[in-house]
This record gives sequence, structure tokens and C-alpha cells, in this order.
Amino acid sequence: MAASKAVLRTEDFGAGGDKLAGTSVLQLQANEIREMSIPWSHYKESGMIPENIFQYVKSLDIVLKQGGEKPLKFVQENAKMLAPAFVFLLSHLNKDQTIQYLLVMLDDVIRLREPNVSKIFVTSAETSADLSSTSCWTPFLNLMNHREDRFIVHMSSRVLSHIAVDVASTYPMTGPDLDFFLTWLKTNLGVRDEFLQSVLRRIHMLLMVPLYRDEFLAIGGMEALGRILSPALDFQVQYQLIFCLWILSFDPNLCSLIQQKLELAPVLSEIFGSSSREKVKRISLAVLRNLIEKEDNAQRKKETCILLIHGRILKNIGHLKEKPIDDVEFEEDMNYVEEALNSVLLTLSSFDEYAAEIRSGRLEWSPVHRSPRFWIENAEKLNRRGYELLKMLIHLLDSSKNPLILSVACHDLGEYVRHYTPGKQVLEALGGKHLIMQCLAHGDPGVRYEALISLQKLMVHNWDYLGKKLPQVTSADAPVSA
Repeated sequence: MAASKAVLRTEDFGAGGDKLAGTSVLQLQANEIREMSIPWSHYKESGMIPENIFQYVKSLDIVLKQGGEKPLKFVQENAKMLAPAFVFLLSHLNKDQTIQYLLVMLDDVIRLREPNVSKIFVTSAETSADLSSTSCWTPFLNLMNHREDRFIVHMSSRVLSHIAVDVASTYPMTGPDLDFFLTWLKTNLGVRDEFLQSVLRRIHMLLMVPLYRDEFLAIGGMEALGRILSPALDFQVQYQLIFCLWILSFDPNLCSLIQQKLELAPVLSEIFGSSSREKVKRISLAVLRNLIEKEDNAQRKKETCILLIHGRILKNIGHLKEKPIDDVEFEEDMNYVEEALNSVLLTLSSFDEYAAEIRSGRLEWSPVHRSPRFWIENAEKLNRRGYELLKMLIHLLDSSKNPLILSVACHDLGEYVRHYTPGKQVLEALGGKHLIMQCLAHGDPGVRYEALISLQKLMVHNWDYLGKKLPQVTSADAPVSA
């Protein structure tokens, strides 16, 4: 998926990279607010706004409702008033309804875009004597920080992001203003409300600008994105979130971090397989392609491919290829990933597959778990890289709620100590024995059974002898089926 083509897909994005979704809460509310009427004369007569600003905002309101070429012509002819008028109004008026209306007005003005109205806004702020002591970003940041009305907060964020991106090459947002805005966006990734999609749109716009992208990464923004990625998210949110990751995945260094630190390949693979929306499949696969193609380290590239093989992505690609594909770039991505995975598949060992299963966090009763030969040959390999895989198994016991995963993890830890005697001390030192003991009280009989067998392997020296006695010892806790 070429960067330029993907960003400009007209079915996905409108002007300024903003999704024109009919279901967007922000857009729906803006449509309603746009139909309101604000008594500007009342504000002038009460002395709340000066004559020049009254004349400006009243006239702008009229031409915006008229549409056509009149709004742009008016803004150009009155360029020096744009920022001073809106900064004054947003800073001095208080009524929610009026602030909402002003933000929708300014958003409509900014989106005129020809020529770049955002530059007119910032330039008029820079040259205004009335704004010499304040930043043009201040009123928006104040609204985001102090208002309770969610529409005001998120529309302020929307307007601010459009202006900041438009003028990034000449008047970039910097310093405390940028820090506050990016931190606000990162924090609001954790707020699961109807505006999450809007927050993600703001982020993906800012990520297109190197300065803003670097600052967002510096405050842990990429990790925040990774934490919320899930197959359970609404498909629109999924798309926006993965689009942000796609932008980041073109940097080889970030590409490595996306997989090595955030371990997102299995989640993206699952979303690719489970989503019914082609655009979600398309953007997921585009990120996965970058995770493979942009990775310079051969071993890490192989590990990513193995994870995707374990995630059955080849099967899902095969199903998609059975139908006509209109998107050439999507087809190219499928062919690239399929070829890369098939190449790795030719050299794959049973331990490679097992390691990928552990790294994916999705354990199941694949044949290697029950194979004595596999454990004889590979038990000690769990000690590699500072007991990396062993620690992952122990972590699954501590974090997973899935009975199948817990059962398989208990079983594998038992096989580890059975075939690697020093592993008993290692497992206990890492806290594994304690977690296995906790599984003895689990509600699932299969988990209790595997935990009991694993503990017996920890405590005896002659497993072959014990194995003959197991039917007498464990029948009450044995699972119905393996």
C-alpha cells in the first residue's frame, strides 16, 4: 500500500484527512448546531462584544449560511479579523450554546481550505496587537481543559488539530501548548465513549507531521495506541486506530517496536481474520506487511512471520483470494505477505511453531504439547534469552482467564521440569510454582487436573513410576476430554 495513495483514498477520508462518517457523533451534533441562530445583537447591546467584532461575526455568519464562494471571499477580504475575532469571542463568551456555534463556524471556515485559511488564522493572530501577549492556541486549549460539555471539548480539539497540521511547516505548535494537546489526546484514548473515534482522527492527522509525531512518541503515544487495540472494538474505531499504526509502521525503527515491544502482530492477525469490513482487513494487512518488509533484523522478521503463520493468516488470505479483488494494493499486500510466510514455512521447526504459539498468548492443544519427543529435544530451549519463553508461560498463568490457556500452560510447565531437572528451582524462583498451586482451586476441572499433574512432576524424581499410579490419584479431577 503506497503511502500517498492510501492517505488520499476518497472513500475513507474527506478534506484534511477527516472521515466523513454519517454516524460520527461530532458531525451529527455539528449539523444540528449549524441550524441554530445566535443573537449577536444582544451581545453587542449588552457590551459583551465590541462593534468591529460584532460586525465581523454577524457578516461571517450570514455568508456561511449562504454558502458558495461568498464565505471564502469574505474571509480573504477581512483576513486580519479572523483570529482576533474568534480568539476574543471564545475567550470572553461563556454560554455553551454560543461556544458550540462559534466552534462550528470556525470549523466550517477552516475547511474552506482554498487558499489555506488556517494560515490566514495564524497570520492574523501573529500580526494582531490585541493578541501579542497570548498564543492563538490558548482559547482552544482552555476550552479542552476547563469545559464539561463534551462537544465543546472535542470540537475544540478538531479545530485545533486542523490548524496545527495546516500551518506545521511555517507556524508549528510547539512547547507547552503542544505538550498539553498531545497529552490530552493520549489520556483520552483511555476514555471509551462515543468520541474515541474523533480522538483517533486527531492523532492520525498529527502523526503525518514529523514534529508532532516525534513528540507523541516521546510521551508514550504509540504504547497508548497499542494498549487499546482489540478485535472487540467497533470497526470504525479499529480502522482509525490501525491507520495510526500504519503511519508509524513506515519507520523501520518504530516497526520493530510495534512488534517487539507492543506485540501487535497477533492482534492485527486476529482482526484481519475476524473483521467483516474490507477496509479494516486492508489496513490491518498493510501494517502487517510493513512489520515484515521494514524489519531489518532477519531473526525478528522470521519471528513475526511465524506468529502470523500461527495466527492462520495464510488460510484467511486464501479465502479472500477465492473472490474477485478490486483493490490492486490490497491484492499486492496479500501476495507479499503470503510469499513471505510461505518462504518461512519451508524452514519452520516444531519449536519455532511452539515459540510462536507462546508469544501469541493463544495456547491450544496442538500436537507438540503432548509429544514426549518434542519435550526431550526442546525443554531446555525455554531457558534461552534469559528464560524468555518460560517467563511468558508463567505470565499467562498469572494473566489469562481462559481455562484452555491455563490448562496448556500448567501442562507445559510440568513437562519443562520433567525433562529439565534444574527447571524445578528455576520455576519456583520465577513464581511459577505458586501460580500452578493457585490453579488447583480453579473452577474448571481441566485446569485443576493439569495443575495437579504439573505439581506432581515438580515434586517427584521418578515420573515413570508415578505415571503408573496416576489413575488412582487423579480420577476425581480428570477433565472430561483432553
